[in-house]
Amino acid sequence: LSELMITCFMVCAILMVILLPLHYLSVERYRIKELFGNKAEMIGDIISLIFGWGFFISWIGLWICPQPKFNISEFIEVWDYKIQIFGFKIFLIHLVIGLPFLTIGATLGLLGVHSLSLKVSERLKTDKLVTKGVYSIVRHPQYLGGFLSHIGVVFLLSDLYALLLTPLIFIELYIMAINEEKALLNKFGDAYLKYKEKVPMFIPRFKRRS
Repeated sequence: LSELMITCFMVCAILMVILLPLHYLSVERYRIKELFGNKAEMIGDIISLIFGWGFFISWIGLWICPQPKFNISEFIEVWDYKIQIFGFKIFLIHLVIGLPFLTIGATLGLLGVHSLSLKVSERLKTDKLVTKGVYSIVRHPQYLGGFLSHIGVVFLLSDLYALLLTPLIFIELYIMAINEEKALLNKFGDAYLKYKEKVPMFIPRFKRRS
């Protein structure tokens, strides 16, 4: 079982890293055009879909692969109590920590998809700079939402390996965000530069009330 745990988890983790070059091609469409000419549009959309769904499925795999469990109640003095939800036994303290992260993360992700549309989100391509709604709060609500949801799910499922991989998840999302911003800056120029100056990448700015 231990070998199965490691193999399953490593396959998902490695696949997420291997898919990164596809993300780069997805947002740098001109490189696809250099390689494939007139078929660049169709091939670019296919690459984006492969990356998007491949990355998403690999990420889910990190959560559902068999792996050791952690329990923070062992390190802090709280009641070591479990509740059962949809067949899963969840530590109460993990539910208290994980549910807010998952709720906020899922909300940000859904709002991001709604603002851009599912088609744009899947194909990583837009002809319009979206700066309203959730995109007026952070520049990458879907990536932020995904990261917060990851933390929430990790606590709800008590996944030790997925928890340890959390810093790598953030680094990968940051690289993806940087790639997209370079492409958007090339496409929208000063308009995107002004947007970057006004809206933070991941951490919202909370203005003080006078």
